[in-house]
Amino acid sequence: MVERFLFSAMSYNWVIGIPAWGRAYISTLLRVTLPSVKAALGERNARFVIVTDDPPFVSTWFVKHLPHADVKYIHPSSRSFPGDLGKERYARLGDASRTILDQIRIGEAATLLMADMAVSCDWFSSAEKYFNQGKSLIVIAGGGRTCDGDPPIGASAAELRKWSWEHRHPWIRQCTWGSGSSRAPTVLFFAKNGTVICRGFHQHSHAAFRKLRPMTFSTITGDAGKGGLAESNFKRDEIAVITSPDEIGFAEMTPRESNWPTGDKLSVEGMIKFARNMTDWDWWLFSHRFYLMGDGDPGDREICEEIMRAH
Repeated sequence: MVERFLFSAMSYNWVIGIPAWGRAYISTLLRVTLPSVKAALGERNARFVIVTDDPPFVSTWFVKHLPHADVKYIHPSSRSFPGDLGKERYARLGDASRTILDQIRIGEAATLLMADMAVSCDWFSSAEKYFNQGKSLIVIAGGGRTCDGDPPIGASAAELRKWSWEHRHPWIRQCTWGSGSSRAPTVLFFAKNGTVICRGFHQHSHAAFRKLRPMTFSTITGDAGKGGLAESNFKRDEIAVITSPDEIGFAEMTPRESNWPTGDKLSVEGMIKFARNMTDWDWWLFSHRFYLMGDGDPGDREICEEIMRAH
């Protein structure tokens, strides 16, 4: 009954969860992430759940820009946050995401963001379009890592993707076919004549979801090879996979000095070896052609089909 009602609903109760600790990340949250969320929300009502070690500093933004917003702050060292602050970063983010998930009520729509992200102006409206079609999870391409400047606020998905590619992080260059060298090519990029396509195993790509039943997961993205939010809680026919460059985009700001190890030049043989422990979910993601820019053919089909035949 609840699910049938939500299929036809034209408005949703949104929950926006963001982990943000450390002054550098909180600064980015206030300067870029929250302004982009505000631009995308429009007149929608939303609840915010912020896992942060400095609620007073974060609250200054809400007092000025969204004074009537419903905001709950959870300290990352509180009893509801397992472990300690010395945990490895991604494990801590997983803990924070579970803590946020506990605050989301059955029937609400939610998005779990990072404190270094700018979202496109259609982030919520496009998600609602797919919710109205009966989908419960929105999956988009990763690969929005940028450096050297702040992305535009209130930009369309196409504008944000274009900006992200023009300001791409060195790791993106390492994972670009034909010129890149990486020991961690979880995402591949194919670029030719203004068209850029992303093919990847770990897309870091859960734009939004509806919580229609209790949910569990061991890692937020499934980077450990299993137990991610999507594959643990959603069937394939519940998922809307956004492959167009014109819907739901983001830019994730990463310091230039934060990098991943280089390795041999990207090759089919190297990718087959790298992907030997990937799950069926990872391979399913890899089978999709996510257009970041343009609508041409940069030559990914034959290469990726050869890689997939080894699965």
